[in-house]
Amino acid sequence: MGREYPQGYTYFRDRCHNVFVKNRAIQDPEQIEKLLKHGDYIVNELKALYMLKKYRTLRRRYTPEDEMQEIYRLPTEPIDGKGKPDK
Repeated sequence: MGREYPQGYTYFRDRCHNVFVKNRAIQDPEQIEKLLKHGDYIVNELKALYMLKKYRTLRRRYTPEDEMQEIYRLPTEPIDGKGKPDK
């Protein structure tokens, strides 16, 4: 985990290490369970980031260029204060 982290692997590794060091003295089983659940949450969030990155890469790779331009097209006509294009 963390090799594809947006800020880089060293940033991810240092942050994880610091959290473990910070919580090393905790002895309460309930608090340990809470921290483990939070760690599982972080792992699932990282997996979601990886899947999103993979999805966006595949979409970019296999969607035709003209379709991509249509998807990300910005309005070319100015919009007045009421949200309608000016004529």
